[in-house]
Amino acid sequence: MNIILYNYFQAFLHPFKFNGSLRNNREKEQNKWDAENTLRLAEEGESRPEALMGLSFVESVGVSWAFAILRALYSFFGLWLGKYAVESMGFGGQNFDSKKIILIFQIGQVVFFPLMAWVYVKFWTLLIIFFGILYDREDKSSEIADEILVSSLSTNIFLAIPVLGGFLQKVSSLLFIFIGLRENMKLGTLQSLFVVISPIILFFLILLFGASAMMAIFQSF
Repeated sequence: MNIILYNYFQAFLHPFKFNGSLRNNREKEQNKWDAENTLRLAEEGESRPEALMGLSFVESVGVSWAFAILRALYSFFGLWLGKYAVESMGFGGQNFDSKKIILIFQIGQVVFFPLMAWVYVKFWTLLIIFFGILYDREDKSSEIADEILVSSLSTNIFLAIPVLGGFLQKVSSLLFIFIGLRENMKLGTLQSLFVVISPIILFFLILLFGASAMMAIFQSF
């Protein structure tokens, strides 16, 4: 557990160094395989050993989940404090039923956090693999994408900050993906930036396509 926490905080505190070390370890394994083990493993029928990763998806999600729970506790405490303050000012009859929606939302975020993390990783993995092929970096692009995104989950540490934590986590996760693309996948700065903003471009293209389709339908009548 100590090793998991150490790697998790290293990924957060030193994203450049962490992604660079993942790339170096992978290249060392590749060179070792090519130089020493190809013939022996081929003769013995052994498979190629997997390179060690700093963090696995389960490990990173497990630690991140704790910060998601902490954010929910902040929200519960804030609602309770707000209700107490209102009642102290003599507004005891104030209806707080609307706050139940916030509570349900926060509970849902905690319960479905692993699923949302899985969707996040899969979505960006597909994008990175696509651009890896586009930029002629398809070799091990799936493994590299997994390393980048699992490392970026460490930005959930920001959820420990009340109020602004969620915003900081979302912004920093994009920054960590950018750093991973630069340091781990060795893409150029503009290439990495284009990958990071590609969901926004895709969103506007879908809106444009939808608007064009609606206009075509209205004009047909």
